[in-house]
Amino acid sequence: MSKSVRWLAAALFLLLPGIVSGEETGGLQDTSIAAQEVVITADTRLYGVEQGKPGPEEGVLPALQELEVDCLPLQPGCVALYGGKPWIPVKTAEGRKWIAWDRGVMQGRLDPSERQGTLVHKVQLYDAPDAEQAAGEELDPQPVVITASIAYTPRDAHTASSMVAESGTWYRISTSLGAKWIPNPVIPEEVEQRHYIVPVKLSGTELSYPYPYAADGAGERIGQPWVQPVSVAVLPGEDGPSAWYRYKGADGGERWVSPDPLTQEERNRFLLDGAPVELPTGARAFAGRGEEEGTAQRWLEPGMYPADEVYEGWVKLRTADGSAWVNLNRALLERPEGIVPSEAVITLTPQTRAYRFPLTGEVSHEAGTFRLQQVRALEQWTSPQGDVWYRIESFGGPVWIPEKPLPG
Repeated sequence: MSKSVRWLAAALFLLLPGIVSGEETGGLQDTSIAAQEVVITADTRLYGVEQGKPGPEEGVLPALQELEVDCLPLQPGCVALYGGKPWIPVKTAEGRKWIAWDRGVMQGRLDPSERQGTLVHKVQLYDAPDAEQAAGEELDPQPVVITASIAYTPRDAHTASSMVAESGTWYRISTSLGAKWIPNPVIPEEVEQRHYIVPVKLSGTELSYPYPYAADGAGERIGQPWVQPVSVAVLPGEDGPSAWYRYKGADGGERWVSPDPLTQEERNRFLLDGAPVELPTGARAFAGRGEEEGTAQRWLEPGMYPADEVYEGWVKLRTADGSAWVNLNRALLERPEGIVPSEAVITLTPQTRAYRFPLTGEVSHEAGTFRLQQVRALEQWTSPQGDVWYRIESFGGPVWIPEKPLPG
């Protein structure tokens, strides 16, 4: 999974207070930082601690590296104003130290891995991950070698919308001019997609593209009133984040479309009149829309089902046993693609925590429920990140056990 878009998704839920500003003071003035990590993008001086404030200089940290902030996110006192500028405490092998929070320190995460990518539009090059350090050169669409990336969030956004709008990713790439940086390019290999199977209403006038980017001359008109997307990706843009849907075109190939402006109700509540909707892994069926536990429900097998209505992620399907409502926003979270039969023997301990489904986060059995025992799995699933899950039959019905305990 791309760290860049994962960090952007996390930014959707953060509210970041601004940095303290004001006249130079002789002491500390406290505020907080939302991030747990920062990235130093230039050589940065490191200072010790003297009576709780920055002390004598103790050396220089070379760029490019990620540092852990030595306090909890949003904890008061995590950012201090001293000597007329902000400072943050960071963890080092020698304990807590201070660094000045200047242009060479970015709030975000560093991915130092080298990988291949594809530029799908012309980009401007920069000498550093800094909007004021343009190299004066551009690069045409082409394959590139990415040597590092920084997924960043703004320091002083005061609302969730401004947090998302000002978040993004800098990529370091190899060029004939040496290592250069590019901000927020569309790189298909880096786009994280959340998989849905819910239909989304489109007007039919939208243009689709081979990538989630509106390239001149590459657009093809949808020509139908709605499509069933394979997945959705939220990408940063000059005017804020935008949603792109990936779907299969008439020729079976994959295309991307960004919907024309419609009201939320028009896009998410509409009739289908028997149009087919696919359940690639099956889904739980309910007697009514919005119903959950304690109501009549059953599992539908994978396949195509005629649909009559869409209502904010719920779809009314025609089945052999009559009409049923399915929550398609949860279907691939409850039963993701790639589940296979298993006869693996796993060990349960008093510390084992069980979950209702692999990806919804709902705990079915807290730690302390099981005694030390071995059980045989019925199925297993491996996430894109390599995490292995096992489905077992418990005294409360089928549950999922992660191979490695989840945090929290």
